[in-house]
Amino acid sequence: MESDGLRNLLGELSAFLLVLQFALFFFRRILIRSKNKSQALVKFVKFLKPLHIYAGIALVVVALIHGILELNWMRIGTGWILWSGIVVAFILYLFRKRLGNAWVRYHRTLAFILIALLILHLIIQ
Repeated sequence: MESDGLRNLLGELSAFLLVLQFALFFFRRILIRSKNKSQALVKFVKFLKPLHIYAGIALVVVALIHGILELNWMRIGTGWILWSGIVVAFILYLFRKRLGNAWVRYHRTLAFILIALLILHLIIQ
């Protein structure tokens, strides 16, 4: 029974970290498009920016542990597909210098796909 609680906690933490990852993009877009730059929003975006890399690393690790505890790892489900996409997003970051400016477009496009996969995963589970 303890492992059920841990699996759920890690799943919720993974979902939170993924949404946190997307939040930087979302709030930066709001900031860029707003005519009156709210100082609170500027500070929030500056707070999120350095967290993005560390939260991404934590997301890869926490989601992996969640997946290992949740399923037989050889079974392919929505969580495995979601985690694979997260790893691809991280790999894009690692190869950003080789990919040039295009990596950002791929990374952001994948972020939208990952949010859709998260929603699908939450519905299907």
